[in-house]
Amino acid sequence: MIKKKKLNKFANLLFVCLLFLLIFKLLICSETLTSKRLFTISKNRNKNIVVYDVQMHNGKIINKNPIKVYWLIYTNNKFVYKDINNLEERAYGVKILTNNNNNLVLILKAVPNRPINIQYTTNGPKAELYINHQKAYISNVYVHTATTKSIIPKVIYYIIKGINVNNGSYIEEKVFL
Repeated sequence: MIKKKKLNKFANLLFVCLLFLLIFKLLICSETLTSKRLFTISKNRNKNIVVYDVQMHNGKIINKNPIKVYWLIYTNNKFVYKDINNLEERAYGVKILTNNNNNLVLILKAVPNRPINIQYTTNGPKAELYINHQKAYISNVYVHTATTKSIIPKVIYYIIKGINVNNGSYIEEKVFL
């Protein structure tokens, strides 16, 4: 009986120690990955949007796959998350040009001549590029397409929308293709 009590006390003490270590690991040593929305792409054909998030760990951009691109599909009066597939990657994917020391430069595969710099502001990272020859933070790109016989619609024009870096005013640029 005495051995059983000592064994129970030991088991309880061991349990408390393991629980403490687990809580400590979760609170102090956790590897938290956070996402911050940079901008979206919307289209005239439906309410679905493509989302571009930057992935960070402890406030720094991660090196491997720093940009997460995914769909928010509008169905049944709500948006549902969906990864982009390989075919969609050609149109909506990104190519990382520079990713070092929290300096990230990328291009959208569909628009390779417009590099996007990820800049840190007081509100976190922002996607910066030139809109109408002025530095701006992108908020949305609207793509207007026409129906074709192909499964791939023809882009007629796109509008880049954002906020002017210098004065905070709304700015947009319409680009015909």
